[in-house]
Amino acid sequence: MVEDGKLYDVLWTPDFTEDLFEAVAYITEELGSPMAAWALFDGVCELLDSQRAMPTSATTKAGKDGSTRYIVTYKNWDIYYIIEGDAIKVIGLKHHLQAGGRGVLPSEKR
Repeated sequence: MVEDGKLYDVLWTPDFTEDLFEAVAYITEELGSPMAAWALFDGVCELLDSQRAMPTSATTKAGKDGSTRYIVTYKNWDIYYIIEGDAIKVIGLKHHLQAGGRGVLPSEKR
């Protein structure tokens, strides 16, 4: 059972780490805006840190495996996580304009 008010650890999965660093690289290299890229990185980190005390305050969606997925938004980016034990396990990052629409992780598309 999730206990709001308790501080949960934040664990980045390899998929989330790859998503975030690809976004930072794209904004830096393709769009030529390293300041915006690092602002994205810092903003995502701060948002995830703020979820530690109340991880269930996010929007929820059922995953294909029946698990509860949590979605928080930073600007035009959705951040997906699940809660496992004492940890928020961050599983993905997706821009609102990416194929599949909001709420669908790339790994969930058919």
